[in-house]
Amino acid sequence: MSSKYVIGCPPELAWVAAAWRENAPGLEIVEVPLAGDDSVVAAALAGAGKGDSAFVVAGAERLNMRRLELMGLVKSLGVAMPPLLCRGAQVAATASVSENCYVGPGALIGPACSIGYNSVIGAGVIVGSGARIASSVCIDDGAQVGRGAAIAAHATIGLGVVIGHGVKVGKFSIVDKPGVYLADIDARTFIHASHDRPIVVVGR
Repeated sequence: MSSKYVIGCPPELAWVAAAWRENAPGLEIVEVPLAGDDSVVAAALAGAGKGDSAFVVAGAERLNMRRLELMGLVKSLGVAMPPLLCRGAQVAATASVSENCYVGPGALIGPACSIGYNSVIGAGVIVGSGARIASSVCIDDGAQVGRGAAIAAHATIGLGVVIGHGVKVGKFSIVDKPGVYLADIDARTFIHASHDRPIVVVGR
């Protein structure tokens, strides 16, 4: 029997492991809790066989960089990382979903969409036709991304946010204030409910 190594921290680790058990009952699911350093991951994957694979679970910490770091470690060990399409998710035949992506239950990914590696598409999210989601993006449950919109790498779209058709959200931005956004959002822009105005980080 092939094994699926699910790597992360509670409680997300348990949720995603359960989703993999639903999707692939023929796989042995091995939960790998994260400790103080990443040596536990390397040790767990040392015994991975040819047909084994892995999935990294992590939130939006450090603009999604933590998830990317862990994915890099797993890839360096030569272990495959197919995406997780939860039960109830609907992904158009012409859409593409890359490695280590999570597409939650009830999510709808429209035709000709592209989802970059290591991205999280939460439960009930709607991604309109032709939208482009770059790598290491996190879109929270129930958010919407309009047709032809573009979400750049390491951006985070929060609960209750609607990105309009054709709108571009820049790299490293966080849009966490519920509402409808019809104008482009520059890179490194932080929009929070606790602030009256967007905060833009300049420089490197």
